[in-house]
Order: sequence, then C-alpha cells, then structure tokens
Amino acid sequence: MRPLHFFSCFLLLIFSSFLLFRHTVLFAQESDLQDKIREYEQKLRELSAEAKSLTGEITYLDIRIGYVELKIRDAENKIVQKEKELNVLSKDVENMENRIYRVSEALSEQERILEERVRVRYKSERALSLNLFIDSQGLSDVINRLKYLRVAQEQDNKLLAEFKETKRNFTSQKVILEDKKSKVEALKKSIEQEKRTAQEYRGELEVSKGEKEKLLADTKNDEATYQELLRKALAEFAALDAAVGKGLLSGHVKKGDAIAVVGNSGYPGCSTGAHLHFEIRENNQWVDPSDYLESKTVYDATADEYREIGDGDWAWPLSDTIILTQDYGKTPYSWRYKYSGGIHTGFDMVSNASSVVRAPEDGDLYSTREACGSSSMINIKYIVHDDETVSYFLHVQ
Repeated sequence: MRPLHFFSCFLLLIFSSFLLFRHTVLFAQESDLQDKIREYEQKLRELSAEAKSLTGEITYLDIRIGYVELKIRDAENKIVQKEKELNVLSKDVENMENRIYRVSEALSEQERILEERVRVRYKSERALSLNLFIDSQGLSDVINRLKYLRVAQEQDNKLLAEFKETKRNFTSQKVILEDKKSKVEALKKSIEQEKRTAQEYRGELEVSKGEKEKLLADTKNDEATYQELLRKALAEFAALDAAVGKGLLSGHVKKGDAIAVVGNSGYPGCSTGAHLHFEIRENNQWVDPSDYLESKTVYDATADEYREIGDGDWAWPLSDTIILTQDYGKTPYSWRYKYSGGIHTGFDMVSNASSVVRAPEDGDLYSTREACGSSSMINIKYIVHDDETVSYFLHVQ
C-alpha cells in the first residue's frame, strides 16, 4: 500500500505543478500583450506629434493597424477567460439549485414529521393527564409515564432544532444562489460588451487598412502629391471657417425650401468633382449629421452597400436616391483631415434624382463666397437654425 500511496502523491504533485505552470504562462502572455499595447500607444502619440510626411503617415497607419490588432486579441482573450468563468459559475448555480431543492424537500419532510409528532404528543399528554392517576399501577407507573413525556418532549425539541437549522441553511443557500445568479448575469453582460468592443475594433481595423490603401492609391507613393492633397483638405476647412458669421442674409427659409444647386465650386483648390458637403455645427463644433437627420436608406459608396442612416427629424438636403461618397468620422480619406484629428466633419453626397439642395429645417439662410486654395473660390450656403445650431452646404453652384 505504501508504494501505491507514494505514487499517487507523486502524480498529484506533478498535476499541481502543471496547473501552476500553465497559470504562470497565461499570466505572462497576458502581461506581454498589455506591454505591447502600451508600447504601441506610446508610438502612436509620438508619431501624432511629428511633422507630417508620406513616409511618416504610412508608418503611423502601420502602427495603428498593429495596435488595433492587439486590441482585438486582448478583447478576444477576455472573452475566452470570462466564458470559462461563466461556465464554472453556471455549474455552481446548477449544483446549488439541486442542493436547495434537496434542502427544500428535507424541510417539507421535517415539517410534516414535526407537525405529526406535535399532534400525537398533544393527544398523548391530554390522555395521560386524564388517566395519570386513575389508570396508574402505582407510583412507579406514574414516574415511567412522566419519563415518557419528558423523552418525547426532548426528541421533539431536538427535531425542532434540526428543523430550524435546516431552515437557516435553506435561507443562507438561497441568498448565496441569488448572489451567484447575479454574477452570472453580470458576466454575460460583460462578455457581450467585450464582443461589441472586439467588433468595434474589427471595424476600426478595416477602416485603418482602407485608409492606408486609399493613401497609397491617391498619392501613388509620391510626397508632393501627398502634401497637395493635405493642402486641399485644409483649404476647404479654412474656407468654411472664414465663412462663419460673415455671410449675407438671403431670408428666412422653411423646411424643404430649395436653397441651392449641387456644384463643383472650389475646383481644383478644394474639390475634385461635383458633390455637396453637408455639415452641422453646434456652438461652432462639428457634430455627426446622422444625429439630426431622419432615418433614410442611402447608398454608401465607400462600403458599397445600402445603409439605414439617421436618428433625428430633419429632412435630408438631397432627394432619393442619395449616394454617400464620404461618411462623417473615420473614413478611408481620414489621413487628409489633420485639422480635425483625422475625422471627416460632415457628409459628402450626391443624388441620382435631383441636384436641388433643400433646407433640412427652418432657419435664416446666408450666402458667402470664399477663397479655397490659391486660385479657386467656393460657394457656401448656411442656415442658422437657433443660437447654437448651424447647417452648412459647400461646393454649391
């Protein structure tokens, strides 16, 4: 028996060592991943502060792509870990539910027995008290009967104590079960959040890859072309910035009134073709137009798909079918928009049905014409809707 006992202990030691080693390796891998993420974040900060060149832009995009890939890995690792925790916790809940069911059965049985014993004892005590001296065979018989009553009472008290203990245990187990169930639900929500995070990073990864591809395609890996495209993007921003507050009042317009026609003003300084740049600002800070525009199905030319866009109640400035040539926010062209932190500040769009631009909401219409680059002029209309909100319409005829 001793050699067998020694061998069992040896196997247990090896298994425990394996588990410890595995945990240590997993912890080290997670630590390495977090170190790499911090390293990439530092590189991105450093590159953002440097003067922009085509080579620097490509390097920045490569590092951002690597960074997003690490964040996806991190989110996926968290999902795996939390799903393991969820499985363990779910099994705990299942086991506890079984235990509570058994305790509940035991409680019911103890309660039934206790009630029966109380009923029987009550009858016995009543009969005994009536016949204690009448039917007794003497003092010895009386003493024996009294002993019987005392023993029965002690047994009942013991059973009552067991019942109370079982009930306390039952209540305690139910509290623990509810706590574990709450943790299960919290873990499920956390896993869903990690899945959403991973999906968001996958979307960001596709945008970053598309941005790099677009950068290389637009510039043909030429520094002069890169700088020229940057200048054009900045020229449009400067023209819009100059237009704020200096346009001539054309009059009050109602929602749906015709206010302009889509054009290509600003070419070649800050436009490459006929389109409408539509932008909304709150307190002179650009916001996502979809927060204001009503829900509509539009064709997203960048994604090559139809999308439902809009969460507000404003009308769209163009008629169906609208083709969105560039979305708000991070887009494949984002590398051009250094002035806004790399986001496109509005919607670029055209329509297959009509070139007429219409007021999305009531307000006062203003018109202005601004320099856009060294040799181009851009026509801009804007509507002041209230003290805080202004909509802008660029490149109109």
